[in-house]
Amino acid sequence: MSRPSGFSLQPAALLRAFPTPFWLVLTAAIWGSSFVATQVALEQLSVLNLTFARIVLASALFGFILAFSSPKTRRINRRADILRFTLLGLMSVSFYQLLQIAGNRLTNASVTSLLICLHPITLALCGMLFLREPLSRLKIFGIALGFFGGILVVTQGTLDFHANLNYLLGGLYLLANSVCWALYSVLAKRTTSRYSAFTITAYMTIFGTLGLLPLVDLPAFWAEMATLTARTWMALIYLFTVCSVFAYVLWLYCLGRVEASTAGVYLYLEPLVTWVLAPLFVGNQFTLYLLFGAFLIIPGVYITTIVGRRRQSA
Repeated sequence: MSRPSGFSLQPAALLRAFPTPFWLVLTAAIWGSSFVATQVALEQLSVLNLTFARIVLASALFGFILAFSSPKTRRINRRADILRFTLLGLMSVSFYQLLQIAGNRLTNASVTSLLICLHPITLALCGMLFLREPLSRLKIFGIALGFFGGILVVTQGTLDFHANLNYLLGGLYLLANSVCWALYSVLAKRTTSRYSAFTITAYMTIFGTLGLLPLVDLPAFWAEMATLTARTWMALIYLFTVCSVFAYVLWLYCLGRVEASTAGVYLYLEPLVTWVLAPLFVGNQFTLYLLFGAFLIIPGVYITTIVGRRRQSA
């Protein structure tokens, strides 16, 4: 079947029709709801199988769209970029999703969304290490405040790790997840000048799926998928279409137009969305340490990404 001349599924005109902050807010709202959808899907799926199902379905959708996109959209210009896409896929798809879903399993959606707020702080640290972005004393204070809040959430205010080992392990998974996200965002920032947001997201998802494939027991995976209820399928479809495809394209589109640290500011909107939805759909309850941690993490992120940057530019 011949492809219509000039046919492309890249909605560049739609993206340009709205300002970048609009897309950043929408991305944060989508990802805030993803933690709730993940907890719903984990009611029937294992961590590894949910991770694989989410990214393999997203890869299939990306592959279909690529097949009907323009040659420019499909083309990988340099062999070295294959390695770059693979690294992006491992950091932002395979390892990132596996760590996040495992952390969600051992804690809950509300805790996961709050610890994801540390992304802007790890972005600032990686910006200092890899992009030579300076850190003022105020930014360092904000980073310390945010990480102290993260420790409070992870430990739940106790050093008795044996009594709360699973919760602690889940929190550590989520902190490692934050590091993966920061490294991915820094590396992706250097790629957006050569490829569109859609092309980067498509190839990193496909290569990230291939990186996870050796870990999956396929017969057990298909057996588990065959037992899913309509509720779980709805959560899974939402995760791979809206959260893994649409929101990732939006994020990379925005990274190509603003600084990584500026984009990171919007990520601390995620827990606000999660905390509204989680009690309604998965019955999460808030602990005192979760609230105390939020009062430290969110101001810490604000100081690191907004106040610190204003002081530096003054």
